[in-house]
Formats: sequence, C-alpha cells, structure tokens
Amino acid sequence: IIQSGSFGNPPRAELARIGPERDGVFLRWRDMAQGYYFEGIQLISEYNGRLRVIFERKTGENNDGAALDKRRNYHWSAEIRFLDRQTEGFYDIEAEISGTEETADGRIQDAYKRERWRFVKGKYVLVSSVRQ
Repeated sequence: IIQSGSFGNPPRAELARIGPERDGVFLRWRDMAQGYYFEGIQLISEYNGRLRVIFERKTGENNDGAALDKRRNYHWSAEIRFLDRQTEGFYDIEAEISGTEETADGRIQDAYKRERWRFVKGKYVLVSSVRQ
C-alpha cells in the first residue's frame, strides 16, 4: 500500500473510527535532516474493495536543530480531529495549525489556521483553509 518510515523505523500505527461504520489506520511518521524536523500522518482505509491511502498531511515542522539565528527559527504543529459531518460514510477532518512558519521569501510568520477536509471520490480533499 505504502512505503513509510525513517532510519529503519516504521511509523506508529493507530486505529481510528473514521465514519459511523468505518475504521481506518493512522500511520504517524517522523523524520529529521540537517536540523530540520518533520512529522506527518497517512490514513489508510478500505474504499471500493481496496486498501488505500485516503488522507495524508504534514502535522509538524521546525528548524530548531539547524543552528540558525534564533530569530529565524519556526515551529508549527497541526492537531487533527474528525467532525460529525460525513460524506460517503467518512467523517470530515479538521486540522488546526498553530505556531510559526517560514514563508517562500524566508520571513517567519504566524501559522494559525483551520483547514477542513472532505472525502470525495476515494480520498480526502481540502475544502477550506481559514487563517485566524
């Protein structure tokens, strides 16, 4: 289904209720390179008779170990939760992001936003993203 893991370590697996009558498996991964830390999730579930990755998203990132000027450090994380609204038997997903992030031009800014993901034709798609 997927290849995942870091430095020979598999991702952490967790069962999740992702719909009123549907379960899935979250794979939570972590990685670090040159002082930059990343983490994320992948959600696997059955759809149309096949197991597949139906949602994936980074859930955190920071550059704390990169030995940069501390004014250039950023650190953000995302809390993922399921909402009562459902499509095709799959609950909507909300991601609440907090912290700071680096922009494309290298500035550090607040990363506070709320995303809404909906299940559409076999996978979750982003339907809204609102900065707070």
